[in-house]
Amino acid sequence: MLPKAFVTDIDGPVQDLSKVSRKYNLEDVYKSCKKNPYLLEEKFKGLEREVEQLKVNFVRKSDIKGGVKNTLRELKEIGYDNYAISDNVIFDSDKRVEIFMDKFNSNGEYLLDGVFCAKKLSIKDGKLKVEENRGGKKTFVEEIFSIYRKGILGVDDDNDIETALHIKNLKKELRLDVTEIKIGPNSIKDGRLSSKMVYLVFFVQENIDILLGKVWVK
Repeated sequence: MLPKAFVTDIDGPVQDLSKVSRKYNLEDVYKSCKKNPYLLEEKFKGLEREVEQLKVNFVRKSDIKGGVKNTLRELKEIGYDNYAISDNVIFDSDKRVEIFMDKFNSNGEYLLDGVFCAKKLSIKDGKLKVEENRGGKKTFVEEIFSIYRKGILGVDDDNDIETALHIKNLKKELRLDVTEIKIGPNSIKDGRLSSKMVYLVFFVQENIDILLGKVWVK
């Protein structure tokens, strides 16, 4: 059986970095820097080592939401490769991605097959800029499903819905068999998305059997 791909966002569905920011009394800084990541560097200019350690701590101290690992394990067992994406520049370093991936090491087997950061920091004309990394989320998701042909795309906000719409528009052209799942307890059906769009509370342990039985196994 050929593998299928499962792709989901990190911040929200998998973990909540804002909780970590509260541990460090940096919630206001985190919120502002999440919208404009370069502000993190500006606010702590001259403290590069401290900023790097702060980013590492954000990743290391963040908890994976309940049910996530079991869900990813179940997906592995029925032939899925699992990928996580983020536009948070906290994940723009191999070191921090490695720390995050280690959270999904289950007896030597990784439940996540890859992590992609859709944003990157760069310096232009002496100023720090935030840019899309390798075309951003849409390009990464398109590349993944162009390889696998079948799978699941989990989206949880308007940003990601734009990515889902992009994949929807490519389905016929690329002959993709992709199911989009809206993640979150208060999801409302969005007519812009395909008829296959399924709105469910995601990563809740008691729903796993229902999800696997009625939605994901095809």
